Amino acid sequence: YQRRVRGFWLGLMGCATSAEDDYAEHYGKTMTKDEQDELFQHAWEQFDLDKNGSLDQKECQRVLITFGKARITVLDRKYEKLMLRESVSQLDIDAYEEQRSQARKMMERWEGGETSREFKSADVDGDGKISKEEFCHLCKDALEIREYWD
Repeated sequence: YQRRVRGFWLGLMGCATSAEDDYAEHYGKTMTKDEQDELFQHAWEQFDLDKNGSLDQKECQRVLITFGKARITVLDRKYEKLMLRESVSQLDIDAYEEQRSQARKMMERWEGGETSREFKSADVDGDGKISKEEFCHLCKDALEIREYWD
């Protein structure tokens, strides 16, 4: 089960064309809405540390750091695949280095506690906390916009 969750999160962060493709690649089928909901639920349980039904700023920081680490892992995996090709252009290497540098800068900011911008954008209703619904919406949005990274 842990491998399934890890595969899903790596897919979410850009490892494959979509998280569903990543899931299908590893498990031989397309992820259903119920399976996606199950994985979101598992992720929620990992991040809602105090089990109060919402994420505070500190818990949001943990989510962002997890996403950031997954992003760097994905970039490194793409770089390894890139370097296996017969010919690799300097442009491709430079693009990888720029993306990794940007991801690292975000990680440093988040690890330093600078998460208010992301927290405010995730807190859709403005109540000062991220509900489970807002968290699931954030994950679904990440699935859609993550293609920008590819």
